[in-house]
Amino acid sequence: TCPNHCSGHGDCISGTCSCFGDWGGFSCDVILKCEPKCSDKGKCSRGVCVCSPGFIGADCSEDGRCPNKCSGHGVCQNAKCECHHGWTTEDCSQDTCEGHCS
Repeated sequence: TCPNHCSGHGDCISGTCSCFGDWGGFSCDVILKCEPKCSDKGKCSRGVCVCSPGFIGADCSEDGRCPNKCSGHGVCQNAKCECHHGWTTEDCSQDTCEGHCS
C-alpha cells in the first residue's frame, strides 16, 4: 500500500505513488504549481513563488522597493510610497495630525 493512498492525487504502483499532473512528494500531497503564475514577477519552486528582486508577497504581486514598506501607512507603487490619508514623508512614517491631535 502507498502512504495516505497517494492523497487522492496519484496512483499506487508497487507501493510507490505515481503522482498526477501538478502534484508531487512522497504521498502526492505537495502541489507543484503556483497560482496565478507568481504574477509574472517570480518563479515557481515546488508550489511556492520565489520572487524576482524588488517584489514580495505570496504571489510576488507587491512592489517591495519602497523604503520601510511604507511603514504600514501606504501602498508601494513603482518604488514610491503613496501614503494613506493622514500620513506623509518618503516612507509614510510621519502622522500629519489632521483631526486627531490633542
